Amino acid sequence: MNHKLLLGSLIGSLLLAMPIWSLDERIEVGNVADLNLNFLRDLIQNVEKGQPPVPEGDTITLTLEQALEVTLKNNFDLQIQTLARDSLIPEIAAQEAKFDPTSNASFGFGSDLTVDRSSGGERDRLNSYSPQVGLTQLLPTGGSIELSTSASHDTDQQGPNSWESRAGVIFNQPLLRGGRIFVARRDIQDAKYNLEIENAVLRATILDITAKTKTAYYLAQLSKRIILATEQSIERDQELVESSTALFKAGRGGRRDVVSAQLQLSDDLARLAEQTGDLQLSQNTLRDVLGLPISTQVVLAENNLNFEPIPLKVEEWIQLAMQYRPELMEISTELKKSDLDVRVKENALLPTLNLRGSFDAFSQSGTTRFNDAWDLDQQAVTAGLEFEFPLGNVAAKSSLSTARLNRDRVQKRYENQQRQIELLVREAAIVLDTRMQLIKPLTDAVEQAREKHEVATVRFKLGLANNLDITDSQTELLDAEISLLDAIAQYAIALAELEARIGSTI
Repeated sequence: MNHKLLLGSLIGSLLLAMPIWSLDERIEVGNVADLNLNFLRDLIQNVEKGQPPVPEGDTITLTLEQALEVTLKNNFDLQIQTLARDSLIPEIAAQEAKFDPTSNASFGFGSDLTVDRSSGGERDRLNSYSPQVGLTQLLPTGGSIELSTSASHDTDQQGPNSWESRAGVIFNQPLLRGGRIFVARRDIQDAKYNLEIENAVLRATILDITAKTKTAYYLAQLSKRIILATEQSIERDQELVESSTALFKAGRGGRRDVVSAQLQLSDDLARLAEQTGDLQLSQNTLRDVLGLPISTQVVLAENNLNFEPIPLKVEEWIQLAMQYRPELMEISTELKKSDLDVRVKENALLPTLNLRGSFDAFSQSGTTRFNDAWDLDQQAVTAGLEFEFPLGNVAAKSSLSTARLNRDRVQKRYENQQRQIELLVREAAIVLDTRMQLIKPLTDAVEQAREKHEVATVRFKLGLANNLDITDSQTELLDAEISLLDAIAQYAIALAELEARIGSTI
């Protein structure tokens, strides 16, 4: 059974299972022989007439480079990932703010009423006022300094008023547990690592979106070139229909030749309709990845598929991938983060040994003059070490064990990612080389198909061949041209995917 008869059988099977509707009427199809073809044409025309015109949006003409610029500016996935990255930037400032000095102030008031019943209920009221101001500064070494000053004023109905003031400094510095810069700044460093990880994820998104943009652009180019090749084939079909009709009228050919030529024309028109749909779908894909409104009409400034083969440099590409692939950068940062976690957990196993010191200056108690209260002629200095040794410390040891296992897991992820990247680069190189190797025989096939079509045309005009030879050669020519165009487009797509897997342009 030839392909046309097979196609007819498939259409008949579909029509058996599917009713066909018009606007107000439905026809039931039992088999192809029962189908009223003229009525079917009328139904299609009625539907086409009843369709509203498709609204046209803005039109934009883009080269490939311009399309990439539009994508980097408008692609929604890229915008979402950029916002996810930007949301982590304030976290660094928020964590660094803990080393900003903090101040505090308070004001106290008290009143004490005393009644002396032995003296006839004489009352004595003591009022106290005590303002206080302080400043605390955390140190990047894990210590802290506290500055404070306070004053108090007591008023007594039975005696003179009294003033007191005090100023002091308290210093605390861990020498073992908690006494390291990396411990004190751990939250800040984690915030920076998180930002680096999101930057790597953003870079991976850019590479993926760039490859998708190139692929969509190349496929749109391919669809247009295939449509052009099919239109050229249709022109040849129309010439064949005209020449076959002329020969039939002149009595030099049969009706079969005319019908055969018309059938070839119908096949190519059907193929053109399908390819037009493919072009519209590729335009939708291109608009989506560009981030443009779906109604925007994208005109390709570059309609020709360019074939620029490159030499294979697999080992060099693998080295570039190990240097630029964002997945490795992401896991490498996670490894640094887990190393820091291990160091902090190891520090938590150390004994506590804190150096503490304080200096107080204060006035003489009960000073009655305000000016004398600020002489601060009395001082007190204290210094000492605070030591604490944990027994067992099971929680800290368990936490350290978990941190080390997590670091080992991340290390294995990094090594496995290196293997996977090498495999992906080698796979992309194989695909690229395969596409290039296909183009040469497909080029020869187009050349041979054109020559065969020319020979068949000349023989047909001389009456040495029927138009079956012509239709076969035309089909072979169109198939060969489409295969070559597809191979060129697939080579360009494979090159774009290779660049994405390397993480750099070639």
